[in-house]
Amino acid sequence: SHSLVLYFHVLFLVMGEDTNQLRDLLLGLCLRTRRKSFFAIAAKTYFLPSSSANPSPQCDLANGWMTYGSNCYKFKSDTRKSWTSARHDCVADGADLVSITSAGENQFVTPTGISMWMGGHDSMTEGGWEWTDGSPFRFIHWNAGNPDDYYGEDCLSMLINNGYWNDDNCEYKRGYICKRRGEK
Repeated sequence: SHSLVLYFHVLFLVMGEDTNQLRDLLLGLCLRTRRKSFFAIAAKTYFLPSSSANPSPQCDLANGWMTYGSNCYKFKSDTRKSWTSARHDCVADGADLVSITSAGENQFVTPTGISMWMGGHDSMTEGGWEWTDGSPFRFIHWNAGNPDDYYGEDCLSMLINNGYWNDDNCEYKRGYICKRRGEK
């Protein structure tokens, strides 16, 4: 364990300003290795909470973005990826996986036809759900019996048609929703 701490300290120094990449690496290691406590400590030692917030998002309507409130959303129902790959795709597009902060927003993004990945995860601490974009995890809309951590489910998906949430296996291939946050 001491050698891993030294390894991450060196990685942090080498990567310098690119802390988002290292934070994402640590999050991915939490999801893959189940060594939550160690990687959570490493992530919290080196990083402030993640925030991919775009203070003035551009909703490129011609390229599939939609507006709700001050935010932009892109529904990727035709593309199926693991949770980590879906998040990577959203970040590459200047966004993050969707965070839900109200019943109205939950209704707006409720999918039809396929369950979709959202930005919620409890990979740092079991039961300690958080949004990847740093939004407060206050509004909840769990499906009955969830979260249940069935075989170590750490990622959040939204069920089709009803908008209820399910803790899910992060490796499943699902559609996903990207969100660019605007000012409140």
